[in-house]
This record gives sequence, C-alpha cells and structure tokens, in this order.
Amino acid sequence: MKLATIYLLLSACGSEAPAPPPAAPAAPAASVQAAASTPTPPAAATPDCGEDCIDLGATHNGWMVIVGGSRDRDEALALQHSYRDLGAPSHMDYPQLVNSSGVQGLNPGFWIVVAATPADEAVALAVRDRLRHLDLDGLDTSGTYVRPVQVAQPESLELSTLFPSAWRALVIWQTTTETSEDWGWFTSDVQAAAQAAGILVLAGGDAVKLPVVVDGRTMTTLDLGDYRTEPLGYIFVMEGQEPAWQAHAMTGEVLSAASGYFGVQLNGG
Repeated sequence: MKLATIYLLLSACGSEAPAPPPAAPAAPAASVQAAASTPTPPAAATPDCGEDCIDLGATHNGWMVIVGGSRDRDEALALQHSYRDLGAPSHMDYPQLVNSSGVQGLNPGFWIVVAATPADEAVALAVRDRLRHLDLDGLDTSGTYVRPVQVAQPESLELSTLFPSAWRALVIWQTTTETSEDWGWFTSDVQAAAQAAGILVLAGGDAVKLPVVVDGRTMTTLDLGDYRTEPLGYIFVMEGQEPAWQAHAMTGEVLSAASGYFGVQLNGG
C-alpha cells in the first residue's frame, strides 16, 4: 500500500501520523555542469637551461659564480678565508660569504662563497672556467659553478678585472681565393698592430675550429662555423665576450673597430 493512502486512512481514524518525509533537494545542475566543464590546468613544463642553471625566466638580473659552500657557516667561512689567503682572484668585497636563503634562484639553507656576480652571463661562465682550472695548493675550486639570480646590484664586471691575462685573438678570415691586391697589404698592417698590442693573430676560413694557445697551453678551441659564408674579413674574440665580425676594409677602419672591441688602442704602421 502506498504511503499516501496509509496517511489518509490514519487521518480518517483520528490518529496522528507523521508528516511525509520531504523530497530530496534537486542537485544544482548548472553548478555540476560548470564544474565538469572546468579543464584541469596542465602541469608547468620544466625548462632545460643547461649545465649549472636554475631557470628563473625573465626574473634574474645577474649570474652568481659560486666557489663552494656548506650548511655549516664556519666551514664556508674557512673556505672564504682560504680563497683570500692563498691568492685566488679577488676584487672589491669579493669573495663574499652569502646566505643562500636570502637570494632568489638559490637553494635555501646554505652558506656559500661567491667569487663574483656579473650581469653578463659570458663573463660569469668565463670566470667559472678560469676558477675550475686554478692551480693553488690548499684550495680546490674545481667545483665552481654558476647560478642565475636576482640581486640588488649585479656587477658590470670585465674578465680582465679578475684575470688580467685573459686571452685576446684576432682572426684573419678568408674563405675565397678571389682577393684584391690590397687585401694582403691591409692584413699585414692589421696583424702587425694586433701583435704589438699583445693580441694573438690566427688565420681562419679553411679551418673553422681554431685552438687558442697561450704560453704552450690550449685555452679553448674557437668554433667559427657561423662565419663560413663570409668571404673576407676579421673576427675579434676575447675571453668572456662574444665574437665580433669586421668586414674587409681599410686598415684604419679595422684597427678602430678592434680597439673598441678589445679596449686597447691599436695603431697602424
């Protein structure tokens, strides 16, 4: 027998009957539909920014060169003292002892010894490479690495500030046999001026990978394949800086451009 019929019979007999249970509220269809249609955001991709790098997107303004560190402040302080006392390259108030927890871009919880914080990535990487090959008894800098960071004031630093003997090279570039007579005269003058300023002169074109040898030691190998389509000219290269191209021109024009790039005055004969 249906519940409504029982209720009417009990009412007719004068008995009190409980009120019928209220109907269950209808589900808010619109809300359910909206929730169902909301897409799940995809997981953020982790960018691959290469060796020794934590990607900060556009938020970093400097590149911190880190010699080493420890969770123990005293251990990191001892490393900083060794760095200074043993004559490792230093400048201004560097090397600094830094708490990594206060620097955006670093793993927190460490005390680190910072050799420099250049604004230029190329300079930071060149400092890192030089420190990794530093040969000082009692100081191991072979694990030096670089991190992009956000700091109050990154350095406008040149590699020569830390390493006055940073190598410089001028490459006389030729990929064609069709040259004018003045090409030989001009390159001879440019070569003499560069060598007088202590700049290594290399010949390239037939070979695009050129070793840079200083005092019998190979400092690096230049890969100049990007210039393969250039017929005649010069490539200026200095440790810690991007190469610069100079097309074949009068000696004075070439030396002026080279002087600006290398930061020294080159004078023709």
